[in-house]
Parts: sequence; C-alpha cells; structure tokens
Amino acid sequence: MDSYLVVSGAPDSNELNTESILNLAIAFVFSGRHITVPGINLPLRSVLLDREKFTIYGVIEGAASTDEQTIIVRVGINSGSIVAGVVSHEKPRYCIFGQTVNVAKRTCAMSQPGKILVTNVVQTVVAMHQKDTFVFEKYQSLECGMMNIQTHILLKNAHLSVWEIADAIKGADESIDGYKELHKMEGATMWEKIRIDVARQRQVIDAFRPGPSRTRRALTRLQSMKSRFRTAQSNDSGVSMNENVESVVCSIV
Repeated sequence: MDSYLVVSGAPDSNELNTESILNLAIAFVFSGRHITVPGINLPLRSVLLDREKFTIYGVIEGAASTDEQTIIVRVGINSGSIVAGVVSHEKPRYCIFGQTVNVAKRTCAMSQPGKILVTNVVQTVVAMHQKDTFVFEKYQSLECGMMNIQTHILLKNAHLSVWEIADAIKGADESIDGYKELHKMEGATMWEKIRIDVARQRQVIDAFRPGPSRTRRALTRLQSMKSRFRTAQSNDSGVSMNENVESVVCSIV
C-alpha cells in the first residue's frame, strides 16, 4: 500500500490551516471519483497533516479494481500536538511522531469509502475559527487506547461548492453545489471487495517470502517482551519458563 504524507502549517501555522485541510479532503474525495484507472488491483493510501497551533492530521485511503474503476477515497483527520524533526544521517528525512498521528490512522480506519471522518478536536477547532463554514454529522465514538473519541462526518463547506474547491467544471445534469456527487456511494462494494482481496494476497505473498513471516516475527517479539517481565517461575501468568510456548497461543498473549 502506497503512503503519502502531506504537511500544512508546519513549522509555521496560520489561521486557515483547518479550513485548508478540510477543503483539500473534499477535493481529494471528489477528484478521485473522476480518475479512471486500469486493472492494477492495488490500494492507494496517503496521509494528510495540517497545523492549527497544534496539528491537523488526516489519512487518505483508496482502491482501484482489476476492472476499469474510479478511485474511491476515505479520509480521517485529527488535531493535536506532534514531535517533528529530521532524522537519519545516511538518508535524512523529515518525520512526524506522536499520539495524534496514531489517532488519525485509527480515524481513517473507522471511516467509510467516500467519507471524510474527523475527530471532535477538529470539529471544535472549526467551530472556534471557521464558525459555520463547515457542516458535520455526528458519528460513532472511536476507542484508541484509553481514549474514547467522538467523531464526525464532514458533509460540506457551506460557503463553497465542490466545483469551486476542486476547481472543476459543473456538468449540465449535476447538482448546483456538487455535494450530491461527492457523497454518492457507487463503487463502495467494489472498494470493500478489493480491500479483502489485497489482504489475502498479502498473506499468500508473506507465506512464500523467505525467512520468518510477519506473524512469526510478531509472536517472537511478544515472547521476548514477556520474558523480560516475568521471573523464571511466573506466578501471575501461570506459565513457567520451561513450558513450550511455541505451540501454545494463550501463553504468549
């Protein structure tokens, strides 16, 4: 899965960062529906970031089918503090870290194809600075670690049409503001089928890859972590160091 990171307002923020990132998300979702791709059978993924004294994040995912199909994009946006800087001597690169990024990824995972999902923090920032510019619909709560985060679906920019935001030409039979076209669900079923197919392909590729599989590497790391936090004869877990943990799943989780 390809990933792209877009940063707006970092390191210098401005008053239009939140509005810019939300308009960009609208443009991405709308424009994706007008991009016809051949049979590549690969998901497309990117990450959006913005900053409003802290930082706005969004993750964008889409997919294309083996048949000719348009790209359906889903977006997750969050706001919060980050740690950023240039890392590595051999290949210097600007990296961004923090819980805000993790929440943005979880928000995107919870979002639906063709939808723009934002956290309550983003909605609050918009209400403070852009007031009635954007219209949201309350959605489900997102559990991320110990946090329970309310989310909202972005419905529209009340002051701008999709045609203005995406710099597109309105067709004769299309809606005046373009939001009917933005929210249409055509292709969502195909999007979900492709996502499942790609996950299966990864499992097959991983099975034929030389060396330990991802699952085995993950289990090995779990075993290593557990061994550091228990004694030779653990009383709390009921698992001794002499037990065969390779074939007992419950003894390593």
